Amino acid sequence: FYWFEKSAKLENPKGQTALAICYLKGEGVEKNEKLALEWLRKAIEQKHAKAELLMGTLYQLGWGVNQSDSEAKIWYEKAAFQGNRRAQYFVGIYYLGGYEGIEENKEKALEYLNKSALQGDEIAQYQLGKCYEEGDGVVRDYQKAKSWYLIVAHQGDSDAQAGLGDIY
Repeated sequence: FYWFEKSAKLENPKGQTALAICYLKGEGVEKNEKLALEWLRKAIEQKHAKAELLMGTLYQLGWGVNQSDSEAKIWYEKAAFQGNRRAQYFVGIYYLGGYEGIEENKEKALEYLNKSALQGDEIAQYQLGKCYEEGDGVVRDYQKAKSWYLIVAHQGDSDAQAGLGDIY
């Protein structure tokens, strides 16, 4: 906490984001959602992708803010635009559909999931495998599903391993 606070006070966005997390979780300091949001907003003012990702997560889960998937998607898109692979995954998931206030767009979903997966995000890699296996937004293609599942299965993911079992 001490070093994060020092860094944050020197307007370092990485330190500000880390300090926000400390306040959110009560790590090294008493839990304080108000201060967490203040520090997070300071990092966001500097367009720090990890801070934007965290703000998206707070809206998605309703931690310290009113839960809102559409607001979460806005913050995830900001981080995704900067190349944050996990944010790209979340934007892709929102576009896959089923979220209030967010229009389904399979083409955009696959675009974001692909960007994330190609950067090594194992959750996006699994999701692409699932899309190809089920024909969700793409033509069903067991070879492509198998390729994505294999990447994640070799990392020890049991869902991907089960997906491979379904295909074989």
